[in-house]
Amino acid sequence: MLYLLKWGVCPTCDYFKRLSYVDWQERFDILKDLLLKFPRKSGQYFDCIIGVSGGKDGSRQALWVRDTLGLKPLLVCLSYPPLQVTERGVDNISNLIELKFDIVLSAPALGVWKSLMQESFECFTNWTKSTELALFSSVPQIAIRCDIPLILCGGEILGCNWETLRS
Repeated sequence: MLYLLKWGVCPTCDYFKRLSYVDWQERFDILKDLLLKFPRKSGQYFDCIIGVSGGKDGSRQALWVRDTLGLKPLLVCLSYPPLQVTERGVDNISNLIELKFDIVLSAPALGVWKSLMQESFECFTNWTKSTELALFSSVPQIAIRCDIPLILCGGEILGCNWETLRS
């Protein structure tokens, strides 16, 4: 079944239409100004932290931050529960390591994952929400421990997109 918005356009077409109104140069300039506020400290090895999960988005972000912005990111990966780990995800993390990225990989114990998934299902009626919440909370924890004040991320975080953050 094809889903159309009230004005007769599919969500993907609407999304790409809205992207045509984005001033990408303005956003890049905003990012460059932001980066100036967070220079690497003396003796610090990393410029920023990026959360990755083994999907294509984290790989793209890591490469863009390193190759376009010239930064040295520390990647943080919180492994999925064993039943959610995919071969492709493992391959993507392995590729990042082969591309010479440093990655901190951690994972809660299986019993903790099960408890988190149960709680997530009861609170949100979505057992996979626990993996998102765990990943989003692990990145700042590592940033604090490593004294790296800049976390770069793309997309939405808990339903909060760029426009929401900007206002």
